[in-house]
Formats: sequence, structure tokens, C-alpha cells
Amino acid sequence: MTGDHESRSLAVTLKALASALIVGAAFGALTSLVNALATDNADLESRAATTSGWSPMEILTVLLDSGWAWAGLAVGTGWLVTRRRASLVHAAVAGAVALLAATAAYAIADTLPVDVPYP
Repeated sequence: MTGDHESRSLAVTLKALASALIVGAAFGALTSLVNALATDNADLESRAATTSGWSPMEILTVLLDSGWAWAGLAVGTGWLVTRRRASLVHAAVAGAVALLAATAAYAIADTLPVDVPYP
């Protein structure tokens, strides 16, 4: 009976870590993509850009690049994957895995060329 319980516990832990990897990678890639779209679609040196205010993409970039958004990713992921009967250690590990995956995905996505035609 103990072996069956341990194997289920391991499966739940692996599922939680895989979920943290996916959530983190998606967040990092999305952040990089939004950054690329915001900077490629705005002529930040023009008079219109400096006097008309920020575009929605620029606002989204500032929100996703903020420290609280990345911290929220770790806390939110830890909470999501450990909602049921899991320790705080599991939550902390899931948050750290999400941040590592987000950082890796962000770095990889930043190296990809984004060809967005300027209007």
C-alpha cells in the first residue's frame, strides 16, 4: 500500500513541476514577444511618440517587465500547482522552476527574429 501511495505522490509532484515549466515558459515567451512587438511597432524617436502617450503594447510591455509580475508568476504558479495537500516546499520549488523556465524562454525568444512590418 505504501508503494502505491508513493508512486501517486511522485506522479503528482512531476505533474506539478511540468505545469510550472509550461506556465513559466509561456510567460517568458509572451513577455519577449510583447517587447518585440512594442519596440518594432513604435517609432520612439518621433514627435508623435513623445507627445501622444503610450500605445497599449507599450503599456503591456511595462506591466509584463515589472518585477512584481515576475514575482507574481512564481507565487501564482506555486499556489496553482500546490492547491491540494502539498507543502510550502513544493510551492517554492514550483515557483523557482517557473522562474527558471520563464528566464530561459525569454532569452531564447529574444534571439529569434521578429519581422513585423512598420505601418
